[in-house]
Amino acid sequence: MYARAFADLAGEPFLSPGSFARVLPELLRLGAAQSVYRFTSRHFHDPRLRAVFSFHPLFIGGNPFRASAIYGIVPYLERQQGVHFAMGGMYTLVEAMERLLCDLGAEVRCGTPVEEIIVTDGRAAGVRLAGGETIPAAAVVANSDVATTYRELIPPAHRPRRTLARLARFRYSMSCFLLYLGLNRTYPQLHHHTVLMPAHYREHIRAIFDGHGLPDDLALYLHTPTRTDPTMAPPGGESLYALAPVPHLGHGIDWNHAGDMLRDRIIRALEEQVGLDDLESSIVIERRFTPVDFATDLRSHLGAAFSIEPTLLQSAYFRPHNRSRDLPGLYLVGAGTHPGAGLPGVLLSAKITSRLVQEDLRSVRARVYSKAV
Repeated sequence: MYARAFADLAGEPFLSPGSFARVLPELLRLGAAQSVYRFTSRHFHDPRLRAVFSFHPLFIGGNPFRASAIYGIVPYLERQQGVHFAMGGMYTLVEAMERLLCDLGAEVRCGTPVEEIIVTDGRAAGVRLAGGETIPAAAVVANSDVATTYRELIPPAHRPRRTLARLARFRYSMSCFLLYLGLNRTYPQLHHHTVLMPAHYREHIRAIFDGHGLPDDLALYLHTPTRTDPTMAPPGGESLYALAPVPHLGHGIDWNHAGDMLRDRIIRALEEQVGLDDLESSIVIERRFTPVDFATDLRSHLGAAFSIEPTLLQSAYFRPHNRSRDLPGLYLVGAGTHPGAGLPGVLLSAKITSRLVQEDLRSVRARVYSKAV
């Protein structure tokens, strides 16, 4: 499944029904029509093992009881290619990419949000920034949330109704509540990664994807980067964050009130279940990031942390394409397009999109040259 669905096919754009139809029989033979949880249950009978070997779709915003068994490759992917940490934190990757872009002659602008994609003669021809400046372009690559791109950034007169209706029908991923903590002490018993499973797995998954209000129990991922990189905190201190999967903004939660309550539940769980004694009194710096922040800071539709939920009929050809089929000159990259969310997924989408842009621009140049000749 890994060799075929990931190594061979994840880098293919799937722009036409035929390209997907050719591989669909083999994917079905591999078990793509069943869920990750059902696939896992064929091999394990203990409900705890079924949970441990099926929760990985949550890494990319997937429901283990709906996500195609294809997404069960995540543990194998980790075994094959490893799990890596960028010393200095994830932002060092951003800085490294910026240096590379600048070395290649690109200009990187920060704090300049795009308000509109300019459309000229029926094709994307540049962007207009919040301050009013316009930047012409032969191609526009949008790494903004796919739903937000079509619903807000394309001018109203050019928004494709069929695509808007399709985006409205999509299921969107759950969101996340993140609690960032800087401590004046260390907890040597912690590993870099700690996962706290919910007491009632199936009910918890149902609550964060399809319920209303916060789940009754708690699932947590605890990240302690100082275990690998001591420079992530001052000497004698610890930096960590706790991530709790929660429903997106379409589920009626008022985060002005729920945020404080969930924060206290997380601190209590870390103290009582993980053994972080006196955690509350050890906090020096505290920040949080809620579904509201995903919606406002990152302009993610419904505050969904991973954009469109990865199900079989929302994957590959059925996912928004890397080359927009509605607006020539517009290309899409990131979690909401093919192949999906997660760092490997978005980097693969970048690879696919960059190839399409280069092919299309070469084709345009060739046509212009032939006309000139």
